[in-house]
Amino acid sequence: MISEKERNVFEGMAIPQILLSYNNGKIKIELVSDSFCNMTEIDRDSIQNNVAELVHPDDLASLSVCFLKFVEEHSNLDVMFRVLDKKRNCYILIHGTGLWQLMEDGTEMILFYFDDTRRIQNSIRHIYSCLKEKDPKAEYNDAVTGLPNLKYMRRFADEKLNSFGACITQQVLIYIGVKSMRSYNDRYGYDKGDALMLLIAKTIKEEFPSSFCGRAVEDHFVIMDEFYGYENVINKINSINQKIKKNAYGITEGIRAGAYVVNPEIKAMNAFDHVRQALKDIGKDMNVICRFYSDERDGELLTERHIIESFEEAMEKKMIRVFYHPIICTKTLKIYAIEALARWIDPLRGMISPGEFIPVLSRYHLLYKLDLYMVEQVCREFEVRKKSGLPLIPVTVNISAQDFDYVDVPGKLRKILEEYGIDSDNIIVEITEQDIAKGTDSFKKQLCSIRENGYRLWIDDFGSGYSSLNVLGQYDIDRIKFDMAFLRHIDDNNGKNRRIMKAIVNMCRELEIHTLAEGVETESQLEFLQEIECELAQGFYFSYPKPIEETKKG
Repeated sequence: MISEKERNVFEGMAIPQILLSYNNGKIKIELVSDSFCNMTEIDRDSIQNNVAELVHPDDLASLSVCFLKFVEEHSNLDVMFRVLDKKRNCYILIHGTGLWQLMEDGTEMILFYFDDTRRIQNSIRHIYSCLKEKDPKAEYNDAVTGLPNLKYMRRFADEKLNSFGACITQQVLIYIGVKSMRSYNDRYGYDKGDALMLLIAKTIKEEFPSSFCGRAVEDHFVIMDEFYGYENVINKINSINQKIKKNAYGITEGIRAGAYVVNPEIKAMNAFDHVRQALKDIGKDMNVICRFYSDERDGELLTERHIIESFEEAMEKKMIRVFYHPIICTKTLKIYAIEALARWIDPLRGMISPGEFIPVLSRYHLLYKLDLYMVEQVCREFEVRKKSGLPLIPVTVNISAQDFDYVDVPGKLRKILEEYGIDSDNIIVEITEQDIAKGTDSFKKQLCSIRENGYRLWIDDFGSGYSSLNVLGQYDIDRIKFDMAFLRHIDDNNGKNRRIMKAIVNMCRELEIHTLAEGVETESQLEFLQEIECELAQGFYFSYPKPIEETKKG
């Protein structure tokens, strides 16, 4: 449900946008901003009740097709269409962008925000005006700030960096980006936007009086100056940010910066890549104004690039292997199940750690390919285990919540198991607590389907997040798997983790949920689990993860 306060905030926003709910295949317009009503000069009731009648008949069919694809594929939407302006009795051309938004209550909302192409045309005229008024002799100067422009930097950047090499002191390259510049222009107009650019240029020169300063692409500035320490640079960037927020017209979100202590031998193109990456790495961290690029980050980027470019080949050539980690019954000390873990053995780089490739695959939304690949390899190796006389005990496979956004997970699991003749009771699905706590309605539906198809559901890394009890109440779970941090810090803070684990085991017994603890490394940890009657255990105390060849050796 949308509260009255949320409704007032959304409708009063200066961005032309519409919020639609999507539930059980039904779409409903929930909110329309005042800005959208003003842009189209159509009242809110007409938009909510008769939106199809306002779209040009020639555009309605193509818009419907695009929208249907957007809904079915859960993708983004980018369309142009005409809307009737009733007051002028004519159609205006609208550019619309659609995004999916998950609400706190699990409802999926569709957010549309719009551009009036008349505004874009005015923007083009504004740019053309600046170009026309510019002194032809000043081709290397920015028309608004008077600073050297991007053309200048492309022409002379290497020369500037080479001159730094002759300096006794180290040099620093800084790349400043203005936050939410588009919103600022939309709210206050391009004249005020130009005034903000001029204010930033002036403030930079005040803080870095002896530096080279230029205006790069749109709302970005470049500074080259002597380096007097990390704190010195960060303090100056903070000072620029505070002065801009104080002196700018209206409200601006200020600036952020990426910085790089220059290696004199580096090419300008690489140096600029470094500062742009440093700025990008700040991400959504509101507490960071300036971040420095490091050589370690350079190595990370090379590794990330190798992972993305080699991932498909690694699966095709079976460089990504299944390593099996036994799960032990704490009473009998016999193997109850084994967990399938992904290990990437690269011919050039050796073993690539899961801590390196899994976060990269997650960022690029490729985890579903890895997870389904692992399920297929596990099923393929069931036959190998059978022929080797190994016990056919259940195998746990890790599934990411991200997978459910890209494929029909229950359907894919069923297809793979049918192909290899494996029963669903031989496969246990593990999903992390963090993933399951963020699940959408579609995610919950598919999880129910997984349980109905005979798979057991385990919650991995239990206790690592803040939604543990909610997870137990919302889902039909077979077993929780205590995060290894519990045992690793079992005696910290007067042994509070001991009491916590004992209480959770007792609670799970009441709820008929089974328990497992990972990270067992000592005999005393095992004895503690036996004492509190935690049923299963896993860790290096029993065995390290091994490929199937070593498993066959015993």
